[in-house]
Amino acid sequence: MTPADTPADTPDPGTATDFQVYPDVVAFVTECIAPSICRPTGRGRGKWCPEWWRHPEAVRRLTALWHAWERLRLEGGAAVSTWWLYHFDGHFRELTDPEYGPFQSCSHEGHTDKLRPLVCEPPPPDWTAEWSKTP
Repeated sequence: MTPADTPADTPDPGTATDFQVYPDVVAFVTECIAPSICRPTGRGRGKWCPEWWRHPEAVRRLTALWHAWERLRLEGGAAVSTWWLYHFDGHFRELTDPEYGPFQSCSHEGHTDKLRPLVCEPPPPDWTAEWSKTP
C-alpha cells in the first residue's frame, strides 16, 4: 500500500498510537512473539535467527504480522484465532523453513549473511509501457 492508497484515518504504521499495544516491530517480536513460541529449532526443524532484524524478509513479514495483530485484536472473538491461522502460521512457517527460509544459514549461536537478495534486471522500456497502459 502506498501513502496515496492509505485511508486518512489509518495511523502511520511506524508510530505508536492509542490503539496499539506495541510501539514497534521490535517490541512486538521480543515481548509478544518470542515469549509465546516454544518450539524445537535446528537439525532439520525450523530455524530462527536471534538477529532476525538483519533479514529484510523477516522484518517485512514480522512487521506485517504486527500490523495485522494490532488490528485484529481490537475485533476480539474469533479474530485472534484468524490471526494465528491465517497470518502467523503461514509467515512463521516461511520464516523458519530450514531449507528455504531466510534463517536457513543461521543458528541460535548467531547470524550469517550467506543469502543474497533476488537479482533483478530492469525490463526494457516497451515492456513497462505495455503494462502501464490503462484499459
